[in-house]
Amino acid sequence: MKKIVLHIFLSLFIVGINQVHAQDNDYSREKLKPEKPRDEKKEKATNDIWDNFAIGGGLGLQVGSQTYIEISPKVGYHLTEKALVGAGISYIYVSEDLGVQGKYHTSVYGGSIFSSYEPIENLFGWAEYELLNYEYYDLNNEIKRKWVNSPFIGIGYRQPISDRGFIQFVFLYNLNYTSDSPYSSPWVPRISIFF
Repeated sequence: MKKIVLHIFLSLFIVGINQVHAQDNDYSREKLKPEKPRDEKKEKATNDIWDNFAIGGGLGLQVGSQTYIEISPKVGYHLTEKALVGAGISYIYVSEDLGVQGKYHTSVYGGSIFSSYEPIENLFGWAEYELLNYEYYDLNNEIKRKWVNSPFIGIGYRQPISDRGFIQFVFLYNLNYTSDSPYSSPWVPRISIFF
């Protein structure tokens, strides 16, 4: 069943990217601008590709009896004004004082690919495929590591903070959630900033 859901998710992801890429940019929020002289057009064309990149990601920090540090840089590319695709990496460090049992600490790391489409201004749909490596206890109570894939779908809100930058709030659902997932729930909220 998990493989079927994963295949459906990846198929929808690929079809979505192809359809977004095939669309004209009629939905652009950019207002019509007067024609520029030829020399400025050539200079603008060479810079256009870099203007389509969005760099950012998320950070997480919790300090106390449990320490949680997360660094998740992401790079995205605007296929159109409303469509964004990209990839990112993640590193999470967790440390907890267990009292008599000592101190527990672990690292979780991996990467992801994502896409989003914004049909309504500032509101968007999000699809992401994440692969994380984390520690777990096996049946012999020994610590081992394994890779876990997590296909996510969700919705979000994007708030511009500058000409190019934005902060986004996303509420995701993990389609492959199980009891041995690195997440405590299938519902995963995230906050990211891009420039």
